[in-house]
Amino acid sequence: MEADFEYFFRKAPFGGAFCVFNGVWEVVRLAKNLRFEKHELAVVRELLLAADSSSATKIDAFIAWLASVNGAMISMRAFPEGSVVFPNEPLLTLKGPIAVIHLLESALLNALNFATLVATKAARLVVAAGPRATVLEFGLRRAQGPGAAMLASKYAFAGGVHASSNLLACSKYGIAPRGTQAHAFVQAFDKDDLRRLERANVGSLESRFVKDVLYLRNALCATDTHDGELAAFTSYALSFPTSFIALVDTYDTLRSGVPNFCVVACALIRACAYRGREEPLKFGLRLDSGDLGALSCSARRVIHEIARRAELPALESAIIVASNDLDEDSITSLGAYVPAERFAAGHVANDKEHSIDAFGVGTRLAACTQQPALGGVLKLVELQQRPCFKTTDESAKATLPFRKQVYRLLSDKRAVADVIARDAESFPQQTISRRAGAVDERRVVARGREPPYAKLALLSDGGEGKNALLSDVWSAGEARGRMRARDDTRKDMIAETDALHASRRHAKQQFALFPSKILRAGAHPMSAKGSNVAATPYIVALSEDLHTLTRALVEENSRMTYIP
Repeated sequence: MEADFEYFFRKAPFGGAFCVFNGVWEVVRLAKNLRFEKHELAVVRELLLAADSSSATKIDAFIAWLASVNGAMISMRAFPEGSVVFPNEPLLTLKGPIAVIHLLESALLNALNFATLVATKAARLVVAAGPRATVLEFGLRRAQGPGAAMLASKYAFAGGVHASSNLLACSKYGIAPRGTQAHAFVQAFDKDDLRRLERANVGSLESRFVKDVLYLRNALCATDTHDGELAAFTSYALSFPTSFIALVDTYDTLRSGVPNFCVVACALIRACAYRGREEPLKFGLRLDSGDLGALSCSARRVIHEIARRAELPALESAIIVASNDLDEDSITSLGAYVPAERFAAGHVANDKEHSIDAFGVGTRLAACTQQPALGGVLKLVELQQRPCFKTTDESAKATLPFRKQVYRLLSDKRAVADVIARDAESFPQQTISRRAGAVDERRVVARGREPPYAKLALLSDGGEGKNALLSDVWSAGEARGRMRARDDTRKDMIAETDALHASRRHAKQQFALFPSKILRAGAHPMSAKGSNVAATPYIVALSEDLHTLTRALVEENSRMTYIP
């Protein structure tokens, strides 16, 4: 029997209002590879016979059918990957034999739910950090296994994270690699290691660099710091002279870590000047414990004072990275960002300010500990062109019938509402009105009269199916639309990395469509600080045609649901 299914989620995660949709590439790959090999069929047959050996004839018939199953039996439409999406919108639709879609259901939900959850978390972190900050994905060691770690790095990048410490993911997906040193690295050095470094290659550039570090330590009156820590920073700078980031909280952040960092950074600046290097140095420090906001401001004051004493203003450009179980709430609670130049001008920070340039986020991103799963579902909406829906005793789990399409309405190049319509209906309306007294966004009806918004226009992507957010991604056994390779001669799928970077670019474009009140983080129910302002719900309306026909079906079935 020919069936239509739709994927959607009922509630946005993390107490927010939106998701960043991802995972379509994974689902198209599932369809492309949908087939059962002989050894797999043998395993299924053995399991079924073990459960009921008296039904061998029926089981053999089922195995014969299973051997015929392939991806060409189904077709799919989807929102573009990277789209900002909202509860109850059909984000991916499947059409084909109901039994084949049942076979795909669990794998499809696994692919879409995790990808969308991680991309959404990443987007929320980027929004919380603000446009001038960098967000780094540090989640490899806390992810739920190696495979999950790779997917977390991938979809964190799709959601807007700038770089990752997962080098395998960086290599595979074209993500910028970023990382710093470990506490164990700093602890591995002792007070004798500086002299060993100096004596290792007498007369070499490295030896002269170590001598300059020791000279600057005395000249800048930073002799009361930890000797082993200074040796560790020096060794690290020798290995990574153009990307020196020092972890400064192993012993004492302000009395040892930051001064030692400044000494080595000054030596790097002087070494580059000696060699006539023209490219700018990238150097900074990482805070991994304590009151990150206050420590960042205090570190800025130490950096400014040492830059003044050393007569090296370039030291002021040091970046400050923060880590330590960060999430949207803790980032937002830091308050307003104060740039380095304001400290140079004598600014005195208060407890609602910080000077952090980059945030390293691990556990709360890769494992999404605040909400480890997205409740996306796949539901039947038509069977043999007959509308199907659930009313249920739990209104939140009711579903809308009919194969559908979604339209996005714009005003002055900003998104103001999405409209869900029947796929079969024409949708000429360019205005919507919110039903008086409606609280649940599912009860908003697009009527085309008395619009509360002026000059609304349907979003157009151009080409086939314009004005519609759902477009073909798989049919007749081939990838379609955005899921097709740029070189269309082979009619093959787009490469995974190309799809990922396209998703990231689309997400960035999408963020520009929405006001900040929609995208802001919102306070998560599990948040201890509750520092964020709740996100504003976005209008998701039903077309008048869909609303009327659904209400008639509900009345015909003599059951009440959320449709008034």
